Amino acid sequence: MQDTRPKTRIFKRKNVIFEVGSNYYDENDVKRCVTNITALVEGLEQWVLISIPDKSKGVTPAAARTAVNLLKQALHNNCAALLVLTSNTSAKIFAHALEEYGLEGKLVCSESIMELMEKAESILGDKALFMDGDLHNKAAREVMSN
Repeated sequence: MQDTRPKTRIFKRKNVIFEVGSNYYDENDVKRCVTNITALVEGLEQWVLISIPDKSKGVTPAAARTAVNLLKQALHNNCAALLVLTSNTSAKIFAHALEEYGLEGKLVCSESIMELMEKAESILGDKALFMDGDLHNKAAREVMSN
């Protein structure tokens, strides 16, 4: 029997929360996911959420409404944007469900993860956000010298 419960990975990189989800979401799954995200962003002044839906991710209409209502609350609490990777059909359906209910212009959808990462860097004002160690330090010095 195939497991139909959502599988979600939520993790933080500085001021960026990544949500990678699969399978079918209902209202309770969405609430659980938002609760986990809320715990990660505690104390952050500004942050963005990058959602990377798996090809199997689906969402009920009720769950989409719940997601939008909870995300609207999050967007008023220091969340600068929701960035959704729409590189497969399921992701496009998920993003469309979110767009349908409106997120006050803070929803950005793209088929390019690089574009979403650059958008996050721009929003958060850190051109080296996704670079490690020496590369980050070098990029930070270049930004400051320009």
